Amino acid sequence: MNTVRRRHTIDIRAAYALKGDAPVFGPSQQVSSYLQGNLKGGTDVGPLQANAPGLPLFKLGTVPFLGDYIDIAPSPAFVQNARGVWGYNTTAQASPVFHVVWTDNRDVQKPLDGDWTHYTPVGLPNSPGRDPGAGACVAGQAGMRNQNIYSARLTWGLVAGSPGNSKSLDQTMPRAFVVFAQNTTTTTKTFRFTIASQPAGGIASFTQSRVAGAAPLTSVDVSVAAKSMVTRTVFATSSDARAQVPVDIKEVAAPNSPVIAGGLASRVILNPEISNPEISNPEISNPEISNAEVYNPEISNPEISNPEISNPEISNPEISNPEISNIYYCWSMRLAASIPASTDVISPSSCRS
Repeated sequence: MNTVRRRHTIDIRAAYALKGDAPVFGPSQQVSSYLQGNLKGGTDVGPLQANAPGLPLFKLGTVPFLGDYIDIAPSPAFVQNARGVWGYNTTAQASPVFHVVWTDNRDVQKPLDGDWTHYTPVGLPNSPGRDPGAGACVAGQAGMRNQNIYSARLTWGLVAGSPGNSKSLDQTMPRAFVVFAQNTTTTTKTFRFTIASQPAGGIASFTQSRVAGAAPLTSVDVSVAAKSMVTRTVFATSSDARAQVPVDIKEVAAPNSPVIAGGLASRVILNPEISNPEISNPEISNPEISNAEVYNPEISNPEISNPEISNPEISNPEISNPEISNIYYCWSMRLAASIPASTDVISPSSCRS
């Protein structure tokens, strides 16, 4: 029987450094986090979960394994250089965003009988997605394989983007692009949205309607509360259906104030991939369907005459019960001495039916 005691716990941490032959990393930051609450009914608040290493989850409950899903990726993963060529996102950014992925044992449950080899999967036997050879689920023996995958987003405090950043532009009909800025810090921040350049043969503005001859609105300042998000819409026209529109988002101290040097900053490119094929909205003609006039013919219920069925009078013939005469059986008896002994007579009083 395998007895495992959780003497240590581990966390996932990350550190940042600019690329180079000898990168210098900054201080590491904890990435993983756990549910918090009152411990054992007390008033002290602490973690209710922990990532314990060395649990024998693999090789039929005999070998521990930390996991091979510890990875990090920048967002976006690919960026364009000054010549428009795409490459890996290894450039220095004022406000980079990363995604970390890892596995841990926070959801693993100790087997009820203490034996990690006595594992039974959850679910009914032969249910979809379940091992056909597994036996019935045993309470307390079904949670010891719960090594799950988790992820976290790392940012310096600003996350910017556009949920629909690829649209074919038109020279007369403005296309609308939503651009968002999320403040992930614990204080209010003010950001300046700026359209960095105008598309060829068109106009990009934060307003859809403009007074004739007026310049487009290319800059707006927005204050964002802590842990909140704001959005602004860019309306763009262009003679080039695939024209790009860059939008810079930079931190300012207050509305109408200069940009903070070294402050939070990001850039969103509308129509970033100019090689995307043009999407044609096919004109779908709805054929006119003529509804033919359908007549419901009047169905006459013919009058069905029920013929009168005469019940013939059946004469019950009078059956005469013939009078059956009951025959009298008499027995003979000898009379007294006045009648000779050799003479038999019938006595009515001695007969019975």
